[in-house]
Amino acid sequence: MGRFLVARLAWAVPIIVVILIVNFLIIHLAPGDPVQALVGDFPAPPGYIEQIRHDFGLDQSLWVQLVRYGENLARGHLGYSFANRQPVLGLILVRAGTTMILMIPGLVAASLLGVVLGASALAAVVLVRLHGRVEGYKAALVLIALFALVSVIR
Repeated sequence: MGRFLVARLAWAVPIIVVILIVNFLIIHLAPGDPVQALVGDFPAPPGYIEQIRHDFGLDQSLWVQLVRYGENLARGHLGYSFANRQPVLGLILVRAGTTMILMIPGLVAASLLGVVLGASALAAVVLVRLHGRVEGYKAALVLIALFALVSVIR
């Protein structure tokens, strides 16, 4: 069990790195200029636009931008929301409590329902094995009804 856990954790690191790289590349492959989107349709002097590019590191190579992106994520600096005029991490933390209040009861309910339905499915399988075909059809109908119930509840 320990080797399995270590192997899973060892694979987690390169997978997270690949996900971060793909996320970075998707953002940079999107059409449009992020500085122009920030400035908007207002006429801005070229010096101002170049200053913004420099401030955000957009004038550096893609490799340097990727390294800075990784460093900022590792430090917990997720950027600045221009719409809300505050750091993104603060926005996430403010909403994390409400998210947990909604998520935990749903997770508990889903777990309980999963255990009950899993036990019912096991009982149906045992009936099939013990009583043969006639009872097996009844067990299959019970399983179909349970899965239909789950589909409706979702």
